[in-house]
Amino acid sequence: MANPIKIKCTISSVIKNDDAVFTITLKPSRRLPNFQPGQFLHLALDPFDPTIGFWPESRVFSIASTPNDLELTIAYAVKGSFTKQMRQELTIGRDVWVRLPYGHFSLAAAPNEEIILVAGGTGITPFISFILNEMRRPTGLSLKLVYGVRKPEHFLFSDILTRALSRLKGFKLLVFCESGYHNIGEFLVSEGSLSLNMIFQAPDDPLKSTFYISGPTAMINNFKTGLLDRGINPEKIRIDEWE
Repeated sequence: MANPIKIKCTISSVIKNDDAVFTITLKPSRRLPNFQPGQFLHLALDPFDPTIGFWPESRVFSIASTPNDLELTIAYAVKGSFTKQMRQELTIGRDVWVRLPYGHFSLAAAPNEEIILVAGGTGITPFISFILNEMRRPTGLSLKLVYGVRKPEHFLFSDILTRALSRLKGFKLLVFCESGYHNIGEFLVSEGSLSLNMIFQAPDDPLKSTFYISGPTAMINNFKTGLLDRGINPEKIRIDEWE
């Protein structure tokens, strides 16, 4: 696995889903390291001076793009002072620094297992990297995505999910929206919050599946506990830990 390096990047696109959720693309000033789908980066807003070596305040964000892409894509929700500053300052042409790659949230399963991806909000980001990589280099893994959002505007990466439905054999998508039933493009979205019962609808046999969970910490802990209570092997539950 590649050692983390520091790279200056320029914001090349900003998608404002609403006032609280954004997707941004970063153009690196040099070649990216060979990171793995599911890994994350540190993003700093203040300038970094390589001659001094002091890394400024930063936050971690999962990477939606793949190692084959020339740019980095991340999504974020505005929740604290740092992300509020991102909302105010990150416009096209703005320079930022990133440090990557980090994390061990890698995709792996036995050939006969289903992989259940459970995403809450911007927690879908690392799964987009999984899905893009599988479309480019098919391994035959059976991917099922259970995705929950608060509002229709928070439904991210619809273009990639549309391609996955047509190109990935066995790919299944279940989407739930807390604010009610909606049609989002060509997707049918059910009303409700994510629940264990909804997650268990995705696989043919939950006890023969591997579960990946990404989203708010409380959601991750709740579903991990619930899966364990329902008899899922701890080794078959993998969570997105930013450490």
